[in-house]
Amino acid sequence: MVETKTSAKQITICSDISKIQSVRQAILAEMSDAGFDEESKMAVAVALDECLTNAIKHGNKNNRKLTVDINYKIAAGRVEISITDQGRGFNWRANKHLSGSEEFTGYEIGGRGLFMINNMMTSVDYNDAGNQVTIVKANSAE
Repeated sequence: MVETKTSAKQITICSDISKIQSVRQAILAEMSDAGFDEESKMAVAVALDECLTNAIKHGNKNNRKLTVDINYKIAAGRVEISITDQGRGFNWRANKHLSGSEEFTGYEIGGRGLFMINNMMTSVDYNDAGNQVTIVKANSAE
């Protein structure tokens, strides 16, 4: 019988962009320990930075009194990260960059982060309110 180890943790940060680096470092270190390849780690690093920046800047409006919760699980060749801000959320259903209803080159002023997240992750899901995103990345090496 093969034993698989699951690492599930939660990190809470205040809405301060400078806190993103420590979250990224913690998750990437655990991904390294779990045997994730460099391509998967880089994709998660970029998507995580974008998601956290969106939560802090757009969700919580840079209000340092509001927090962002990061819940993550690393197991069986995949990492799942949920990021929740205290903002009102956004209408992700109507976002043209997510629905594919508009041609998007990646050079537009807005929406680049969402475009990148959706193209780099194995899956991306939002809660109904639009203030929580869950990103999943399967290890490219497996």
